[in-house]
Amino acid sequence: MADNKNDGFKESISGCSTSDPDVINNNSTNQTMLNNQIHQSQTSQDIFKGAEGEFLQERLQVLNRLTKQITLFRQQALDSVNELRNSQKSCMKTEINKSDADRLKSLFDKAVMDCDKEADAVRLSLDLIQEIRNYSRSRQKKMQYAFKNKKSFIRRGQMIKILNDCAHTLPLWIGRSVNEKPPPLCGAIPADLEYIPKIGDLVAALIPTASDIIKPSTSISHLNNPNHDGDWILAEVVHVNGNKFEIDDIDEEQNERHYLSRRSLIPLPLYRANPETNPEALYKRDTLVLALYPQTTCFYRGKVLHAPITANGMYQILFVDHTYQEGYSPPLEVPQRYVVKGPKDYSIETNKKRNRETDHPESLQGLIPKRFQPTMSTIHKTLKKE
Repeated sequence: MADNKNDGFKESISGCSTSDPDVINNNSTNQTMLNNQIHQSQTSQDIFKGAEGEFLQERLQVLNRLTKQITLFRQQALDSVNELRNSQKSCMKTEINKSDADRLKSLFDKAVMDCDKEADAVRLSLDLIQEIRNYSRSRQKKMQYAFKNKKSFIRRGQMIKILNDCAHTLPLWIGRSVNEKPPPLCGAIPADLEYIPKIGDLVAALIPTASDIIKPSTSISHLNNPNHDGDWILAEVVHVNGNKFEIDDIDEEQNERHYLSRRSLIPLPLYRANPETNPEALYKRDTLVLALYPQTTCFYRGKVLHAPITANGMYQILFVDHTYQEGYSPPLEVPQRYVVKGPKDYSIETNKKRNRETDHPESLQGLIPKRFQPTMSTIHKTLKKE
Protein backbone atom coordinates (compact mmCIF):
# COMPACT_ATOMS: atom_id res chain seq x y z
CA MET A 1 0.00 0.00 0.00
CA ALA A 2 2.82 2.35 0.86
CA ASP A 3 4.54 1.57 -2.44
CA ASN A 4 1.38 2.41 -4.36
CA LYS A 5 1.07 5.70 -2.50
CA ASN A 6 4.68 6.60 -3.24
CA ASP A 7 4.23 5.66 -6.88
CA GLY A 8 1.25 7.97 -7.06
CA PHE A 9 3.32 10.71 -5.44
CA LYS A 10 6.08 10.28 -8.05
CA GLU A 11 3.64 10.14 -10.96
CA SER A 12 1.90 13.28 -9.74
CA ILE A 13 5.20 15.15 -9.53
CA SER A 14 5.99 14.04 -13.07
CA GLY A 15 2.57 15.21 -14.21
CA CYS A 16 3.12 18.60 -12.63
CA SER A 17 6.48 18.79 -14.33
CA THR A 18 5.01 18.53 -17.81
CA SER A 19 2.00 20.75 -17.18
CA ASP A 20 3.84 23.61 -15.46
CA PRO A 21 7.24 24.53 -16.94
CA ASP A 22 7.80 27.01 -14.09
CA VAL A 23 7.75 24.16 -11.58
CA ILE A 24 10.40 21.98 -13.23
CA ASN A 25 12.51 22.89 -16.24
CA ASN A 26 13.07 19.67 -18.20
CA ASN A 27 15.32 21.45 -20.70
CA SER A 28 18.20 21.31 -18.26
CA THR A 29 19.98 18.02 -17.71
CA ASN A 30 20.89 18.96 -14.14
CA GLN A 31 17.27 19.88 -13.41
CA THR A 32 16.08 16.54 -14.78
CA MET A 33 18.54 14.58 -12.66
CA LEU A 34 17.48 16.54 -9.60
CA ASN A 35 13.80 15.92 -10.36
CA ASN A 36 14.43 12.19 -10.60
CA GLN A 37 16.08 12.30 -7.19
CA ILE A 38 13.01 14.03 -5.75
CA HIS A 39 10.67 11.44 -7.29
CA GLN A 40 12.57 8.58 -5.68
CA SER A 41 13.06 10.17 -2.26
CA GLN A 42 11.18 10.04 1.00
CA THR A 43 13.60 12.18 3.01
CA SER A 44 15.87 15.09 2.16
CA GLN A 45 18.92 12.90 2.85
CA ASP A 46 17.80 10.62 0.01
CA ILE A 47 17.67 13.54 -2.42
CA PHE A 48 21.23 14.67 -1.79
CA LYS A 49 22.90 11.34 -1.08
CA GLY A 50 26.44 11.64 -2.38
CA ALA A 51 25.85 15.14 -3.67
CA GLU A 52 28.62 17.71 -3.37
CA GLY A 53 28.91 21.40 -4.06
CA GLU A 54 26.62 24.24 -3.15
CA PHE A 55 24.75 22.89 -0.14
CA LEU A 56 22.25 25.67 0.50
CA GLN A 57 21.76 26.60 -3.15
CA GLU A 58 20.75 23.08 -4.16
CA ARG A 59 18.42 22.60 -1.23
CA LEU A 60 16.74 25.96 -1.62
CA GLN A 61 16.23 25.17 -5.29
CA VAL A 62 14.49 21.90 -4.46
CA LEU A 63 12.49 23.52 -1.66
CA ASN A 64 11.21 26.17 -4.05
CA ARG A 65 10.16 23.45 -6.50
CA LEU A 66 8.44 21.42 -3.79
CA THR A 67 6.57 24.48 -2.53
CA LYS A 68 5.05 25.03 -5.97
CA GLN A 69 4.17 21.36 -6.25
CA ILE A 70 2.45 21.39 -2.86
CA THR A 71 0.16 24.16 -4.12
CA LEU A 72 -0.81 22.01 -7.11
CA PHE A 73 -1.28 18.91 -4.94
CA ARG A 74 -3.52 20.85 -2.56
CA GLN A 75 -5.73 22.02 -5.41
CA GLN A 76 -5.95 18.48 -6.79
CA ALA A 77 -6.93 17.18 -3.35
CA LEU A 78 -9.60 19.87 -2.92
CA ASP A 79 -11.04 19.11 -6.36
CA SER A 80 -11.20 15.39 -5.55
CA VAL A 81 -12.88 16.01 -2.18
CA ASN A 82 -15.43 18.40 -3.70
CA GLU A 83 -16.22 15.93 -6.48
CA LEU A 84 -16.76 13.21 -3.89
CA ARG A 85 -19.09 15.43 -1.84
CA ASN A 86 -21.15 16.41 -4.88
CA SER A 87 -21.50 12.77 -5.90
CA GLN A 88 -22.60 11.81 -2.39
CA LYS A 89 -25.27 14.53 -2.38
CA SER A 90 -26.65 13.44 -5.75
CA CYS A 91 -26.71 9.77 -4.71
CA MET A 92 -28.60 10.57 -1.50
CA LYS A 93 -31.56 11.83 -3.56
CA THR A 94 -32.10 8.41 -5.14
CA GLU A 95 -31.55 4.80 -4.22
CA ILE A 96 -27.88 3.87 -4.52
CA ASN A 97 -27.19 1.02 -6.95
CA LYS A 98 -24.00 -0.99 -7.41
CA SER A 99 -22.70 1.31 -10.14
CA ASP A 100 -23.10 4.38 -7.90
CA ALA A 101 -21.45 2.60 -4.99
CA ASP A 102 -18.46 1.62 -7.12
CA ARG A 103 -18.15 5.17 -8.41
CA LEU A 104 -18.26 6.61 -4.88
CA LYS A 105 -15.60 4.15 -3.74
CA SER A 106 -13.40 5.08 -6.69
CA LEU A 107 -13.79 8.81 -5.93
CA PHE A 108 -13.04 8.17 -2.26
CA ASP A 109 -9.84 6.26 -3.08
CA LYS A 110 -8.76 9.04 -5.45
CA ALA A 111 -9.39 11.72 -2.80
CA VAL A 112 -7.36 9.79 -0.23
CA MET A 113 -4.49 9.29 -2.69
CA ASP A 114 -4.43 12.99 -3.61
CA CYS A 115 -4.40 14.00 0.07
CA ASP A 116 -1.59 11.53 0.76
CA LYS A 117 0.48 12.98 -2.08
CA GLU A 118 0.10 16.46 -0.62
CA ALA A 119 1.02 15.18 2.86
CA ASP A 120 4.11 13.38 1.52
CA ALA A 121 5.29 16.52 -0.25
CA VAL A 122 4.75 18.61 2.89
CA ARG A 123 6.71 16.13 5.03
CA LEU A 124 9.57 16.12 2.55
CA SER A 125 9.61 19.92 2.54
CA LEU A 126 9.64 20.09 6.34
CA ASP A 127 12.48 17.58 6.42
CA LEU A 128 14.39 19.73 3.96
CA ILE A 129 13.74 22.93 5.93
CA GLN A 130 15.05 21.31 9.10
CA GLU A 131 18.19 20.17 7.30
CA ILE A 132 18.80 23.71 6.01
CA ARG A 133 18.33 25.12 9.51
CA ASN A 134 20.73 22.62 11.03
CA TYR A 135 23.34 23.40 8.41
CA SER A 136 22.96 27.16 8.91
CA ARG A 137 23.25 26.72 12.65
CA SER A 138 26.41 24.63 12.33
CA ARG A 139 27.97 27.25 10.06
CA GLN A 140 27.08 29.97 12.54
CA LYS A 141 28.71 27.96 15.31
CA LYS A 142 31.92 27.53 13.31
CA MET A 143 32.03 31.26 12.64
CA GLN A 144 31.51 31.87 16.34
CA TYR A 145 34.59 29.91 17.33
CA ALA A 146 36.61 31.79 14.72
CA PHE A 147 36.24 34.89 16.88
CA LYS A 148 38.56 35.01 19.85
CA ASN A 149 36.30 37.44 21.69
CA LYS A 150 32.94 35.66 21.74
CA LYS A 151 31.30 38.44 23.75
CA SER A 152 31.44 40.74 20.75
CA PHE A 153 29.69 38.23 18.49
CA ILE A 154 26.17 37.81 19.89
CA ARG A 155 24.79 39.94 22.68
CA ARG A 156 22.38 38.73 25.34
CA GLY A 157 19.32 40.35 23.74
CA GLN A 158 20.11 38.88 20.33
CA MET A 159 20.72 35.47 21.87
CA ILE A 160 17.34 35.49 23.66
CA LYS A 161 15.62 36.37 20.38
CA ILE A 162 17.41 33.50 18.62
CA LEU A 163 16.33 31.08 21.37
CA ASN A 164 12.71 32.22 21.03
CA ASP A 165 12.85 31.80 17.25
CA CYS A 166 14.40 28.36 17.71
CA ALA A 167 11.50 27.36 19.98
CA HIS A 168 8.78 28.56 17.62
CA THR A 169 10.36 26.94 14.57
CA LEU A 170 10.86 23.56 16.26
CA PRO A 171 9.39 20.95 13.86
CA LEU A 172 5.80 19.95 14.55
CA TRP A 173 5.42 16.18 14.66
CA ILE A 174 2.85 14.92 12.16
CA GLY A 175 2.06 11.22 12.15
CA ARG A 176 1.38 9.32 8.95
CA SER A 177 -1.81 7.90 10.44
CA VAL A 178 -4.21 8.66 13.27
CA ASN A 179 -2.98 5.66 15.24
CA GLU A 180 0.74 6.46 14.97
CA LYS A 181 2.12 7.43 18.37
CA PRO A 182 4.52 10.36 18.83
CA PRO A 183 8.21 9.36 19.13
CA PRO A 184 10.47 10.02 22.12
CA LEU A 185 11.46 13.67 22.62
CA CYS A 186 8.21 14.85 21.10
CA GLY A 187 6.69 17.32 23.53
CA ALA A 188 6.46 15.74 26.98
CA ILE A 189 7.53 12.25 25.87
CA PRO A 190 10.95 11.60 27.45
CA ALA A 191 13.97 10.16 25.70
CA ASP A 192 14.62 6.42 25.80
CA LEU A 193 16.72 5.22 28.71
CA GLU A 194 19.59 4.33 26.39
CA TYR A 195 19.41 7.63 24.49
CA ILE A 196 22.78 9.37 24.16
CA PRO A 197 22.69 13.11 23.42
CA LYS A 198 24.47 13.93 20.17
CA ILE A 199 26.91 16.72 19.41
CA GLY A 200 24.89 19.87 18.76
CA ASP A 201 21.90 18.79 20.88
CA LEU A 202 20.46 21.29 23.34
CA VAL A 203 20.04 20.04 26.90
CA ALA A 204 19.16 21.20 30.37
CA ALA A 205 22.42 20.69 32.28
CA LEU A 206 22.97 20.62 36.04
CA ILE A 207 26.20 22.51 36.71
CA PRO A 208 27.97 23.23 40.01
CA THR A 209 27.39 26.53 41.73
CA ALA A 210 30.12 29.11 42.24
CA SER A 211 30.94 27.61 45.64
CA ASP A 212 31.75 24.15 44.32
CA ILE A 213 33.22 24.70 40.86
CA ILE A 214 35.36 21.76 39.85
CA LYS A 215 38.13 21.22 37.33
CA PRO A 216 37.53 19.07 34.25
CA SER A 217 39.79 16.35 35.63
CA THR A 218 38.02 16.22 39.00
CA SER A 219 35.42 13.60 39.79
CA ILE A 220 31.89 14.89 39.36
CA SER A 221 30.09 12.14 41.24
CA HIS A 222 28.85 14.64 43.80
CA LEU A 223 26.76 16.29 41.09
CA ASN A 224 24.72 13.10 40.89
CA ASN A 225 23.83 13.40 44.55
CA PRO A 226 20.11 14.24 44.93
CA ASN A 227 21.06 16.76 47.62
CA HIS A 228 23.44 18.62 45.33
CA ASP A 229 22.19 22.16 44.80
CA GLY A 230 23.34 23.30 41.37
CA ASP A 231 22.00 25.40 38.53
CA TRP A 232 20.08 24.00 35.58
CA ILE A 233 21.26 25.87 32.49
CA LEU A 234 20.55 25.72 28.78
CA ALA A 235 23.60 24.18 27.12
CA GLU A 236 24.82 22.55 23.92
CA VAL A 237 26.64 19.23 23.71
CA VAL A 238 30.01 19.81 22.03
CA HIS A 239 31.84 16.54 22.73
CA VAL A 240 30.93 13.02 23.84
CA ASN A 241 33.39 10.62 25.46
CA GLY A 242 31.64 7.52 26.70
CA ASN A 243 29.40 8.58 29.57
CA LYS A 244 31.12 11.95 29.91
CA PHE A 245 29.76 14.95 28.05
CA GLU A 246 31.42 18.26 27.36
CA ILE A 247 28.74 20.94 27.26
CA ASP A 248 28.94 24.58 26.28
CA ASP A 249 26.92 27.20 28.17
CA ILE A 250 24.54 28.66 25.60
CA ASP A 251 25.09 32.07 27.16
CA GLU A 252 28.16 33.21 25.25
CA GLU A 253 28.89 36.01 27.69
CA GLN A 254 29.79 33.34 30.25
CA ASN A 255 32.05 31.45 27.82
CA GLU A 256 31.98 28.41 30.10
CA ARG A 257 32.34 24.70 29.42
CA HIS A 258 31.52 21.89 31.80
CA TYR A 259 32.18 18.14 31.92
CA LEU A 260 29.14 16.22 33.14
CA SER A 261 27.73 12.72 33.31
CA ARG A 262 24.61 11.61 31.45
CA ARG A 263 22.59 11.83 34.65
CA SER A 264 23.21 15.58 34.84
CA LEU A 265 21.67 16.17 31.39
CA ILE A 266 18.03 16.31 30.32
CA PRO A 267 17.59 16.32 26.51
CA LEU A 268 15.21 18.96 25.18
CA PRO A 269 12.32 18.02 22.87
CA LEU A 270 13.15 17.60 19.19
CA TYR A 271 9.52 18.00 18.06
CA ARG A 272 6.52 20.02 19.12
CA ALA A 273 3.38 18.07 19.95
CA ASN A 274 0.08 19.05 18.35
CA PRO A 275 -2.58 19.44 21.10
CA GLU A 276 -5.35 18.74 18.59
CA THR A 277 -4.02 15.35 17.49
CA ASN A 278 -1.64 14.25 20.27
CA PRO A 279 -2.73 15.77 23.61
CA GLU A 280 -1.11 12.82 25.38
CA ALA A 281 2.29 14.23 24.40
CA LEU A 282 1.80 17.35 26.54
CA TYR A 283 2.30 17.83 30.28
CA LYS A 284 -0.91 17.81 32.26
CA ARG A 285 -2.02 20.48 34.69
CA ASP A 286 -0.05 20.54 37.99
CA THR A 287 2.82 18.48 36.54
CA LEU A 288 6.12 19.42 38.21
CA VAL A 289 8.59 20.58 35.58
CA LEU A 290 11.80 22.45 34.93
CA ALA A 291 11.16 25.38 32.60
CA LEU A 292 13.31 28.07 31.05
CA TYR A 293 12.54 31.34 32.82
CA PRO A 294 11.72 34.10 30.28
CA GLN A 295 14.65 36.29 29.21
CA THR A 296 17.21 33.95 30.82
CA THR A 297 19.10 30.77 29.92
CA CYS A 298 18.39 28.98 33.21
CA PHE A 299 15.73 26.39 34.08
CA TYR A 300 13.73 26.75 37.30
CA ARG A 301 11.24 24.66 39.20
CA GLY A 302 7.57 25.15 38.60
CA LYS A 303 4.33 23.44 37.72
CA VAL A 304 2.05 23.51 34.71
CA LEU A 305 -1.02 25.72 34.94
CA HIS A 306 -2.20 25.30 31.35
CA ALA A 307 -0.86 23.24 28.46
CA PRO A 308 -0.80 24.66 24.91
CA ILE A 309 -4.15 24.53 23.13
CA THR A 310 -2.76 25.08 19.62
CA ALA A 311 0.33 23.86 17.79
CA ASN A 312 1.94 27.29 18.16
CA GLY A 313 0.72 27.82 21.72
CA MET A 314 2.85 27.85 24.87
CA TYR A 315 2.70 26.44 28.38
CA GLN A 316 1.63 28.64 31.24
CA ILE A 317 4.05 27.87 34.06
CA LEU A 318 3.82 28.81 37.74
CA PHE A 319 7.41 29.19 38.96
CA VAL A 320 8.35 28.64 42.59
CA ASP A 321 8.36 32.03 44.32
CA HIS A 322 7.74 32.19 48.07
CA THR A 323 7.32 35.95 48.07
CA TYR A 324 3.77 35.17 46.98
CA GLN A 325 1.29 33.71 49.44
CA GLU A 326 0.56 30.74 47.18
CA GLY A 327 4.28 30.01 46.83
CA TYR A 328 4.27 30.55 43.06
CA SER A 329 4.84 33.43 40.67
CA PRO A 330 2.11 34.66 38.29
CA PRO A 331 1.79 32.40 35.22
CA LEU A 332 4.46 32.94 32.58
CA GLU A 333 4.48 31.58 29.03
CA VAL A 334 7.19 29.10 28.07
CA PRO A 335 7.46 27.29 24.68
CA GLN A 336 7.31 23.50 24.47
CA ARG A 337 10.98 23.46 23.51
CA TYR A 338 12.06 24.63 26.97
CA VAL A 339 9.82 22.62 29.31
CA VAL A 340 11.13 19.28 30.59
CA LYS A 341 10.21 16.83 33.31
CA GLY A 342 12.39 17.17 36.39
CA PRO A 343 14.73 14.33 37.45
CA LYS A 344 13.54 11.50 39.69
CA ASP A 345 14.71 13.27 42.83
CA TYR A 346 12.92 16.45 41.74
CA SER A 347 11.06 18.31 44.45
CA ILE A 348 9.13 21.54 44.29
CA GLU A 349 10.63 22.52 47.63
CA THR A 350 14.24 23.63 48.01
CA ASN A 351 16.78 22.37 50.51
CA LYS A 352 18.01 25.82 51.44
CA LYS A 353 17.84 26.88 55.07
CA ARG A 354 17.51 30.48 56.16
CA ASN A 355 17.80 32.45 59.35
CA ARG A 356 14.35 33.84 60.11
CA GLU A 357 15.84 36.97 61.70
CA THR A 358 18.44 37.94 59.10
CA ASP A 359 17.50 36.21 55.89
CA HIS A 360 14.85 37.31 53.41
CA PRO A 361 11.97 34.99 52.53
CA GLU A 362 12.97 32.36 50.05
CA SER A 363 11.97 33.42 46.55
CA LEU A 364 12.81 32.82 42.95
CA GLN A 365 15.22 35.74 43.15
CA GLY A 366 17.21 33.79 45.72
CA LEU A 367 17.44 30.79 43.41
CA ILE A 368 18.82 32.76 40.47
CA PRO A 369 22.53 32.57 39.65
CA LYS A 370 24.34 35.86 40.26
CA ARG A 371 24.91 36.37 36.55
CA PHE A 372 21.16 36.67 35.98
CA GLN A 373 20.02 38.57 39.06
CA PRO A 374 20.06 42.07 37.46
CA THR A 375 18.02 40.76 34.54
CA MET A 376 15.58 38.96 36.82
CA SER A 377 15.09 42.05 39.01
CA THR A 378 14.00 43.96 35.94
CA ILE A 379 11.59 41.18 35.02
CA HIS A 380 10.02 41.15 38.49
CA LYS A 381 9.52 44.93 38.41
CA THR A 382 7.86 44.64 35.01
CA LEU A 383 5.52 41.90 36.26
CA LYS A 384 4.49 43.94 39.30
CA LYS A 385 3.68 46.95 37.10
CA GLU A 386 1.49 44.78 34.91
